[in-house]
Amino acid sequence: MRVVVLVAIIVLSVAAQATSARVFDLTSANIDLPLVVVVLASLSGGPIVGLWVGTFAGFLQDVMSGGLVGVSGLAKSLVGVTIGGLATRLMFTGRWYRLLLIAPATIMSVVLFVGVYRLISFAAPAVDGVNVLQQAVLNVAAGFVGIGVSEQVPGLWSRLRRRRLVLAIQRWRTN
Repeated sequence: MRVVVLVAIIVLSVAAQATSARVFDLTSANIDLPLVVVVLASLSGGPIVGLWVGTFAGFLQDVMSGGLVGVSGLAKSLVGVTIGGLATRLMFTGRWYRLLLIAPATIMSVVLFVGVYRLISFAAPAVDGVNVLQQAVLNVAAGFVGIGVSEQVPGLWSRLRRRRLVLAIQRWRTN
């Protein structure tokens, strides 16, 4: 069940990323929702989960963006393994620690992405330090929202199930 939910979140984040990039002109400030999902999944699951989530999210993002397939998958999988390894060694549990790891993960992803493009003599994307900083800030904001939602969903789900159970019991009363 957890794998299905994780795959659905990855697909949803890649679809939202591709749709927002096409609808809005995001040339000056980019947000990388699949990277936020990779970081949060690797923090909770470890390096192996980070590897697979990063590979899948990056591959889907490469296919949807129309660029060179595999570069984003490599960058995101290396970020997932690194952050997952840090999570198992350092035991980050608070919300602020998780949010603080999104910014270096963003910088690491951009450096790996551009570095691979420069190594293969392909048209490397232009990267500015200000854009990377903006992307890191936007990714931290998206992580803040994602963590808040993920902390509220279990309570909401249990309240919804209780309400459904109460309605089912009241429906069958005969007095």
